[in-house]
Amino acid sequence: MNMGDALTRIRKLPYLTLPGTATMEEAVCRLSENQHLRGIYVVDEDGRLTGNLTLGVLVKNLISTSDVVRHSIRSHNGRAHHDQLSEIVSKYVIYAKAEDDSAKILQRMVDYGLKEIPVLDDTGKILANVGILDLWQLVSH
Repeated sequence: MNMGDALTRIRKLPYLTLPGTATMEEAVCRLSENQHLRGIYVVDEDGRLTGNLTLGVLVKNLISTSDVVRHSIRSHNGRAHHDQLSEIVSKYVIYAKAEDDSAKILQRMVDYGLKEIPVLDDTGKILANVGILDLWQLVSH
C-alpha cells in the first residue's frame, strides 16, 4: 500500500508550519499554543517543505542565546526577535512521498528513529504528518 492510500486509513498528527523568515520568538509562541507538537516544518512562500526544526534544537538555540546575554550587552529578547528560523533549521528532512510504499517508510522511520514523518505531494507541500505507531498498525495488519 502506498502512503497516499495509507493516509485515508490512519490518523494524521497535527503539525506546525512556519516560514523561514519567522523568528524564534514567533516559533515559541506558536508551539506554546499546542504543546504536543515535537517541532516545526519550515516552508517557503509557496508552502513547500524546506526544512525542519525540532523542539530540542529550538530550545538549545534559545538557551545559547541566553548564554550570550550573560557575556554581552545584547538583551535576550532583542536577540530572539532577530534570529530567523532559516538560520537554525535543518535542511535535511526525512520525508515520505504519497507514492512511497508504506512498509518502506515505516522501515525508514525505524532506521532514523523518527516518531513522525511528513508526507509530501508531488510539489513538496505537506499533505499530512504520520506517526510511527499508526503506520506500524496499518502495515502489520
